[in-house]
Amino acid sequence: MNYQINVGQLIVDSEQVHIVSKIENNNIFYTPLLKDNSKGSSSSFIPLDNFSKACLRPLLTKIEVKELLKRLSKEIPLELPKSTNQTNTSNLLKEVLYQNDPLKTGQLLIYLNTRAPETELSRFEKLIYEQALNHLVAEISVVNDSSVDAAKKQILSAVKR
Repeated sequence: MNYQINVGQLIVDSEQVHIVSKIENNNIFYTPLLKDNSKGSSSSFIPLDNFSKACLRPLLTKIEVKELLKRLSKEIPLELPKSTNQTNTSNLLKEVLYQNDPLKTGQLLIYLNTRAPETELSRFEKLIYEQALNHLVAEISVVNDSSVDAAKKQILSAVKR
């Protein structure tokens, strides 16, 4: 997907929200919007041609956030192939996060939410759940200019069954 990226624009990767600091020699330079040492706080750059390949994207708009939350309230859980191998399942869950697709991330939350009453989630699944939730919370709180708690409540109410 091709995006028009500008200096000062907010973008998101699979970890956090960034701000574009400059565009030079066909490279996009960006830094984390909020300094979080657990996620890294250094500046990065990527060739413009690799922007979407690296699963970077502009933040959702307010309208897109509203549509996402509405859709998640009716969405089915993420469908993962049945696997008896925990490593394969773990890799599939991580891959969903790396894709940086808000709908799939929401479906991942729904999937883990629906599994939780049936069987206790593994430590890894709980970690993935927190990462997915925090990723959506960070983006939605910035887009809606709301608190992290308010964004978290919106997401949880949309994905709860």
